[in-house]
Amino acid sequence: MAGLKKYRLPLFFTGWCQSDDAVNLGTGAENSLEQYADQWLAITTQQVSKTSRYLTRLCFLLVFGCIFLLLLASRDLSTLVNKMK
Repeated sequence: MAGLKKYRLPLFFTGWCQSDDAVNLGTGAENSLEQYADQWLAITTQQVSKTSRYLTRLCFLLVFGCIFLLLLASRDLSTLVNKMK
């Protein structure tokens, strides 16, 4: 229990500011830190999921765009070849 004081500064820099009662040696300090960790994990999981969906859609659009440009280029090349005959 005496080691909980060392968590005050790192948790402060993450943007989490809770009263001194939660970080002190009082009752519920572990539960409070555990609840914070669970909330942080849930929020982080949501953010990672949202970012991965965004990146997946972006990559899909990029691949589709490249394939579309290749099709247009091959069509233009075949048109040029036909004009040369």
